Amino acid sequence: MSFDFILPACNAETLLIKTIGFDTKNHQTGDGQVINLMDKKKFQDKLLIGIMDKPIGNNPSHVRTEFKDIDNNRFGIILKKKNHLRHYIVYINEVMEDWIVNVGNLLKIERPFKNNDARFQAEMKRANHPNIIAYFSQIKQRNPQAFKLINRHVNDIIKNKI
Repeated sequence: MSFDFILPACNAETLLIKTIGFDTKNHQTGDGQVINLMDKKKFQDKLLIGIMDKPIGNNPSHVRTEFKDIDNNRFGIILKKKNHLRHYIVYINEVMEDWIVNVGNLLKIERPFKNNDARFQAEMKRANHPNIIAYFSQIKQRNPQAFKLINRHVNDIIKNKI
């Protein structure tokens, strides 16, 4: 099954959601692009699920004003819903690079490029290096609560339980 209604905001979020088990071909190039798609009239009656992390600057104003928290901050994850529409955001309340390292550290899984922070940051942005992909897979194999929560949120949305 294709999950093209899932809109990851960058390469790392795309890798995360695919690792968890949702194959989407709808990769976006930033939080603003996810929000812009959700604002288009042709998508008002469609199910859309944005996957985004905390930006280094401010969130797009729409995230702050038009989405309300419906499940808040377990494992650094906030589920948000846009008023009366079937538009949701699975929001990771940290920069993705920090969040995934924290999840890995809890499981005692060492991050790639441990001695080279700049390389790790660069490879996370691309999210296609075999070591980064293996890191996400190693974390998934340990079945962390954070991954389970994202999976449950997405499945509950799909099944109209939220």
